[in-house]
Amino acid sequence: MKKLILGTLLAVVVAVITFPIVVNSETVLTRNAIITGGGIITEGHGKDASKITFGVHVLIKYIVNENGDPIDETGEVSDDGQLLFAEPPIGNFHINFHNIDNDDLDKGKFTTTDITAVRIAPASRPEIGDIPYIFVNMEANGKFNGENGWAIVVRISDFGAPGKAKKAIPDNAVDAIRISVFNYNEIDPAVYDTATGQVDFPWEQAHRTLLDGGNVTVYY
Repeated sequence: MKKLILGTLLAVVVAVITFPIVVNSETVLTRNAIITGGGIITEGHGKDASKITFGVHVLIKYIVNENGDPIDETGEVSDDGQLLFAEPPIGNFHINFHNIDNDDLDKGKFTTTDITAVRIAPASRPEIGDIPYIFVNMEANGKFNGENGWAIVVRISDFGAPGKAKKAIPDNAVDAIRISVFNYNEIDPAVYDTATGQVDFPWEQAHRTLLDGGNVTVYY
């Protein structure tokens, strides 16, 4: 427990401190964002249940203004939460697919090689009383079963409530995820989306599926 508390405190401290660094011969102010955790979404029961498990730990150093606000390439405050990287993000996002309605992906594994874009923004759900959460949109290239040319777009909502709490917390205000997979080795790269047609997983929170276990935390 002490190690967990110390690790959490360290992550918070690392995320909130502003660091001056040199980028392209220019000194800029930066902050860190950390996305960490993992989980599972399931649909069905027994050995035939559809499952996706995932894990993420990513450190993003992004450029900010004197107030600590993220800025865009023009130097203005980013109005949509898009982060301007000071350095390439460090870390990994991996996904395992089990019994899903796509023969190409089923029983396979995706692992990131580089993270190309991240958007982090505070949000709320006015329809259920303005419950606040943090929204993440991450784009990354990677390998599927060792083959290059694949990519993902992942949307995450961090309500600060783990998936195991979804039955106890009303209005679906728990962590959720949507995963879109692309294979750029093919003419039509769009391969799979957990939200498309609700074939495998339900839309329980916008187009996202509530975690059935696990937790994702965003330090920002």
